[in-house]
Amino acid sequence: MEETQNKRGRKPKEKFSIFSQRLSSLIFSSYKNLNVIAEEMGITRQSLAQYRDGNNIPDALTLTKIADYFNVSADYLLGRTDVKSANVDLKAVCEYTGLSETAIFQLRTINKLCYNKVVRENEIVSDFISAADFDDLIYEISRAIHVLNTDFEDESEAEMWLAYAKLFQMRYDNYTDLSNIIAKQYARSAETLSTVIIDNIIAKYSNTHLLIQTNDYKGVSENGSNNPPKE
Repeated sequence: MEETQNKRGRKPKEKFSIFSQRLSSLIFSSYKNLNVIAEEMGITRQSLAQYRDGNNIPDALTLTKIADYFNVSADYLLGRTDVKSANVDLKAVCEYTGLSETAIFQLRTINKLCYNKVVRENEIVSDFISAADFDDLIYEISRAIHVLNTDFEDESEAEMWLAYAKLFQMRYDNYTDLSNIIAKQYARSAETLSTVIIDNIIAKYSNTHLLIQTNDYKGVSENGSNNPPKE
């Protein structure tokens, strides 16, 4: 079907989907109606509705007004970044680390805590992330999520998991059952790694292993024969 043309023979403008989606979300989150927002922003209600619905996009001056009103960056409104904040430093940290604004704020809050006379809470966070097994912990969680979302109708997707199931003679009723079994193995491995990291941090500042014996999990970061394979 051919696209409908307007009276001047031109194709209608494409909707500015990213801008309109993000503006709609900000409007919704403000719990204010369009009349109030438009009046406070100093633009017409009709223009704001056009921007929200994706039928038009503001000029540079109006874009700045919208960004300032909602305390977000123009880059966020235009879809050039997923970081809402107009704070340049926060935006840089989020983009450099890949962490969300919420995660950065949480880390900042922890950085201000001082409940412990032996070690500051931010040092514990640093030790946890710096742990030798931390990347393996994230990997195990990631793979659990991945296998639970595997499309077994896609041969290239299913090949590795089916080979693994055959190798270890796994019994399963269907593909959903199989993905759950493998994902649970990844989850248990992640739980073990987490326990090791926590225990080592406690031992670092107290010389006491509370959760495990020091020799129990030697080489835990290595992929054991009973663990799901790494790609």
